[in-house]
Amino acid sequence: MLTPRRKILLAGLVIFLVFGALAIFASPLSARNLEARLQDAADEALYSVRAEGWAEVRMDGQVAIVTGLAPDQDAQSRALDAVSRAAWAGGIVAGGITRVIDETRVDLQDTRFRLRADLIGSRLTLSGFAPDAVGQARLNDLAVLLFPGRASVDVQLAPGGAPANWEAAARLMLGELARLDTGSAVMAGDRLVVTGLSTNAQTVASVRSAMSNSPAGYVATALVRAPGGTYEAEITDFRLCEAAVNAALGPRPVAFTPGSAQLNEASRNTLRRAGEAFARCDTPPLGVAVQVNEGEGGEALALDRARSVIEAMSAAGLEEDRFLASTLPADGITALRFEIQAPVEAQQDTGAEPVSAPEVGEDDPQ
Repeated sequence: MLTPRRKILLAGLVIFLVFGALAIFASPLSARNLEARLQDAADEALYSVRAEGWAEVRMDGQVAIVTGLAPDQDAQSRALDAVSRAAWAGGIVAGGITRVIDETRVDLQDTRFRLRADLIGSRLTLSGFAPDAVGQARLNDLAVLLFPGRASVDVQLAPGGAPANWEAAARLMLGELARLDTGSAVMAGDRLVVTGLSTNAQTVASVRSAMSNSPAGYVATALVRAPGGTYEAEITDFRLCEAAVNAALGPRPVAFTPGSAQLNEASRNTLRRAGEAFARCDTPPLGVAVQVNEGEGGEALALDRARSVIEAMSAAGLEEDRFLASTLPADGITALRFEIQAPVEAQQDTGAEPVSAPEVGEDDPQ
């Protein structure tokens, strides 16, 4: 027979076990419920950057594993970044995503060799491809040297496909960008563009001069200026023009108000800069295509959005007949594309590639 003292101890043990089971299996912070909550947050994060069509995420506790074939490196980076920010990574107690494992791959079949660098707030973000591990390591070292403690590098290996002198072109790109106060640079195949601002007029002139002496085999230009100044470059090469537009767009997404063709103010400013870059081009019209969303206005809204993009770019002093509005299929991957139709004499140039904007998104309805 149990004594009263043992009965009290036994009852306490039962209560402890019951509450322990509730904490493990039924509370919001239980392992099962926490994982389900993080799964929902990660899925929503992929949807927010329109990566749900190619990317999948699964949770292993508080670790997110992202898989899928990305259309390009920019889309891959946006998806991984969105998942990492889906729930505050405050550790086990806070219940956030503590780690993201990247098991995605990039579809290189239709992607020309490229690099992209963005200098914002004195911090560098470098992404793209390197054809060999040695060049990849040297590029990383250069970024760290030029931007100590301020460089985020995500350069992947993509054996083959790089033009000759790619490393010299990449070093030129980073070196000249480092002299600016803010800007972006794009290497697309054998085309190279640096764009941005410097408060020092001598620096502006020096960067322009350096870019006019690009490595052999490269066509390059500098769209740089002092605040209030103008670009002086004249671009007649249509692929170089596409790269210039891409660089001027910067890394941030173009966003519309949900269900409408209205652009937010940041997107209008971004597109005006892209228009200023296109204003330096003596090329055929620039095609602007927006993806159709069948559940949100369909083709009519997509065309209206393309016209809104054209209107924003035209604010740089361009006539609207320098643009062509069109749509992209709903089942495609690219949400916004800029493309210059190759001149007849360049139709055989298989390196031609349309420019896709970082992303088209929608403002938070709140």
